[in-house]
Amino acid sequence: MSVSPLASGPSIVDVARQIVQRFDTNGDGRLDADEFSSLMGRLTGQGTLAPSAAGGATVAAAAPVLYAAPETGLRERSAVLEGFNHEKLANLNHRTPKYIFARVAQQADLAGVRDKAGAEAVLRSLLPDLQTAGLDVLDVRGDSLKLRIEGRETWIDVVRGASSGNPAFQWLPK
Repeated sequence: MSVSPLASGPSIVDVARQIVQRFDTNGDGRLDADEFSSLMGRLTGQGTLAPSAAGGATVAAAAPVLYAAPETGLRERSAVLEGFNHEKLANLNHRTPKYIFARVAQQADLAGVRDKAGAEAVLRSLLPDLQTAGLDVLDVRGDSLKLRIEGRETWIDVVRGASSGNPAFQWLPK
């Protein structure tokens, strides 16, 4: 497994500026408590935290999750991921095949997937990025990937509900 040097991507200062620009809703160049709460909710995949009537914080509707990809900087998650821990997803040092897949897959658009053929087309479009990220993809069939993991060939069902009209990414070894 190789690790990319930090210098190959945007600097931490540039990423911080992007974050402040995105979440600074009042334009003062700083994040107040509400703006910071919105940022934290999005980073954790729990939505924005809103004050509750009881004085605590409640979680509002889930929002897209942001993560910093070493190659390209700040991105917004667009695909639905089910069965993935958002802390592990955000931790770029957590490099299991499941989370390598999730970091790439979350950029895919599943909106047009209506069947397994549509799921296969999306997965095939992800192949170059999956391989660049370090996955040894041997085959794609329908909603599944055949991977070489620790020297063993393994099929993983990675798209749930391809024909349901509401597909999501998952990690289900066969």
